[in-house]
Amino acid sequence: MLRHLLIGLCCLGSLLSCQLNAAGGDSLIARLQPTGSITDKANILPSSQEKRLRGMLDQLNAQTGAALVVVTLPSMEGGQIDDFTSRLFEKWGVGQADKDNGVMLLIAVKERKMRIEVGYGLEGVIPDGVAGSIRDDYVLANFKQGKMATGVESGALALANRIANHYGTTLAAKPTKPVVRQRVKRKDKDDWFIVPFFFLIFGFIMYSKLRNGDDDDDYRGGRYGRRHRSSGWYIGGSSGGSSFGGGSSFGGFGGGSSGGGGASGGW
Repeated sequence: MLRHLLIGLCCLGSLLSCQLNAAGGDSLIARLQPTGSITDKANILPSSQEKRLRGMLDQLNAQTGAALVVVTLPSMEGGQIDDFTSRLFEKWGVGQADKDNGVMLLIAVKERKMRIEVGYGLEGVIPDGVAGSIRDDYVLANFKQGKMATGVESGALALANRIANHYGTTLAAKPTKPVVRQRVKRKDKDDWFIVPFFFLIFGFIMYSKLRNGDDDDDYRGGRYGRRHRSSGWYIGGSSGGSSFGGGSSFGGFGGGSSGGGGASGGW
């Protein structure tokens, strides 16, 4: 009997906690109003960086009709990241109503959580796997190093460029290429795997020369060239930058809906 009572109390406590969290999220969502393509309530972006990024997002919207919105919050005030982002997306109507071509990148500093929420019309362009890669490589990789502004800008630019490519247009700025970790290890392993192969060839040549000692003249006309291998590798990508004028012409709140796709994470 006591066991059932404790289980019931635990369930009731969980239910009350969820209701309180939802209420807290609702209160904040009701107060939040967008300030164009970037609503930086947590003051993560320096003014010059915000101006540059805002220009790129406004350009994306003007050229494609798609809307990418960046939101940073000091706290979600009890809200849960997936539910909170989805409801804020719906309230603001990110993207066009008939195309659902909106994306929201939301960061909650106190909770150390972030989410990429994708409108239904762009789920084929930014499927969950791609959203997860952008989250890990561009946003969280920088956040974990304390580079909050870089993480926000790089994540937004990675999303923006993918959307632009889908619509057949290009943007002036590209995201900062993430640091390559695993590729370095694989390259090292591949190099060491090749070393025994060269030793085997060298041993075979020496064995042949010793065995045919008087036949060295056969090699006078030839030579053994050394195959030069580069120990480095090319890392593509560029870190572009562009400055835009002050006024915002963002029209990305046209009644779009979320498809529920995207990716969440924490740091």
